[in-house]
Amino acid sequence: MEYKKLDSSIHFRLDRDEEIISSIIKICQQEHITAGSIQGLGATKEVTLRYMNQEEKSFAERAFTEGMEITSFLGNISRHEGEPYLHCHITLARHDFTTVAGHCHEAVVGPTFEGIIRFDKLTLNRKFNPEIGLNLMVFAN
Repeated sequence: MEYKKLDSSIHFRLDRDEEIISSIIKICQQEHITAGSIQGLGATKEVTLRYMNQEEKSFAERAFTEGMEITSFLGNISRHEGEPYLHCHITLARHDFTTVAGHCHEAVVGPTFEGIIRFDKLTLNRKFNPEIGLNLMVFAN
């Protein structure tokens, strides 16, 4: 992993076999990022996606072990119980030009991943909402 921090952004590159989510969390820990957004693209060779069943308040999970292009990687950064918390979605293109998409739980980089973190000078926290079944952003201190 390599990255360059500017005034309100971090440009980074991940290399083959690095895991995207844990790498972004590591950058957030090292640079004390407590709120922001993420975008990126590249390729993955393994990915685990989740899809929320809204009625059951549970996630279905599926792993893919094929090389795919990351055509869109979007997410936000907040904090939950004092630790970085990422909420990221990913769209992946297969060799036959079909796509798969969902909540990105884990993704192992194929050739490369290039991303940008835009961060703010505030702290966004999350709190579990049992009615919805998710950790939601809270804006009160």
